Amino acid sequence: MVPKRWPVVPPTRLAVLQAESNLLIEAFGIGLRHSAELGGYLVASRIIPPGALVMLLPPNRIQSASEVSEWNSVIQVRAGTPEERLYSASLLPSDLDNFLAHSCDPCCQLSVDEELTVRLHALRAVAPEEPLSIDYEVLEEDMVTQGVTFHCRCGAAACRGEIVGRAVREQGRST
Repeated sequence: MVPKRWPVVPPTRLAVLQAESNLLIEAFGIGLRHSAELGGYLVASRIIPPGALVMLLPPNRIQSASEVSEWNSVIQVRAGTPEERLYSASLLPSDLDNFLAHSCDPCCQLSVDEELTVRLHALRAVAPEEPLSIDYEVLEEDMVTQGVTFHCRCGAAACRGEIVGRAVREQGRST
């Protein structure tokens, strides 16, 4: 039996998504910053209103779990059993999706549409120079198997400490 493959987004649609993403990046003045504590992270130079679409991450290179070679450069775009999970991989180390900070109380959230495009929305007003953060456990199911768990130092009142992935946390497994 041949496994079901994921949707293929035509190159013209990818170009439109990339152009839309570039307009959003420009509109909010999104740029890269570096610090000793966070490493590279994204900020906006202008206020982002609650609910705003902040950025689009077109499906770069869709991979199954068995094809992923660098877990720190992918975003899970389809859930399911380990065999069904899909990931959007960065094309370059400088791709902006590599610089979304984690917080247990994030200012943004990710959603994935039927084309496997990742959309970043503001959960609340985001102040200029505030790191654009997401909760890695919302989309990632099993960071233990991937070898990318980490100890969170976000400082949120409800900080979970060890970040392990949604399914792992729900099952009560740990690292």
